[in-house]
This record gives sequence, structure tokens and C-alpha cells, in this order.
Amino acid sequence: MTHSLFEILLKEYPDQVERVFSQEYCDIDETFLGFMDTYEALSKVIPKYWTILDIGCSYCAQGYYFKDHKKYIGIDRSRNEVFQFKNSEYFIMNIALCATYYGAQDKDTFAILNYVPCTVEESLFIRQSFPNLYCYYPYGEFK
Repeated sequence: MTHSLFEILLKEYPDQVERVFSQEYCDIDETFLGFMDTYEALSKVIPKYWTILDIGCSYCAQGYYFKDHKKYIGIDRSRNEVFQFKNSEYFIMNIALCATYYGAQDKDTFAILNYVPCTVEESLFIRQSFPNLYCYYPYGEFK
């Protein structure tokens, strides 16, 4: 029997589930974690010695799937209480700064831009900045 990411986090990290889900204005619940299949699949094909750069990480729950990788770096525009794993870091910055700071630094970095509303220019900048990239929800005129 497979367990949802929420069930896994609740069992292994109950204090973090409480801390993240109980923060004021938290806009996720256990159903939000349902789209994590992509992250789980990526975690199985990206080498463990690579760094994961998750752009638009929100609450970093998906970092669970990368807890055995070299490093998981969550990047988001907003200040949230986030899930933290032994190899995780979290930074608040916009897409342009992220790409400028982290882009093409290391061939062993894999960037993920999944369900992140961004402009066409931001999406193109990310695509040009990271040779190893998974990008879904690639364009939109949202900010």
C-alpha cells in the first residue's frame, strides 16, 4: 500500500506538519500535496549527488523526496514556514535573482520550475540559465 506525501510527513515529521499547516494564511492542506507525483518521479531519476533547486517551492513539502540528494534548495518569493530536511535550505528571492545567482553554476544542479506563475520573460530566463531543468506551467502573465 502506498501512502500519500501528507501521510508520510504526518508520520515522520508531525511537528513540522503542525508548524507549517497551522501558520496564519497557510493556503495548503493535505489535498494540496496531491500533485507531488512529478517530484517523486524526478527524485528517482536525478542522481543523488546532485543539488536540487526548487524554484517556487512554496512550503517545501516536496523536499522530502530529495532528502537523500546532495542538497535541496527551496526558492520562493514569499516568507513561509517551510518543511525542513537534513539537506535543505530555503531562500526568499524572485526568479530573476535566483537564475542570476544559481544559474549554470554547477553541472550537477537540477532546477525545477513546477506550477509557478511567471511571465514569458522569466520562464525564458530560467530556461536559458539552467542546463538541467524540469519546467511545467511554462508561461503566463501572472506575477
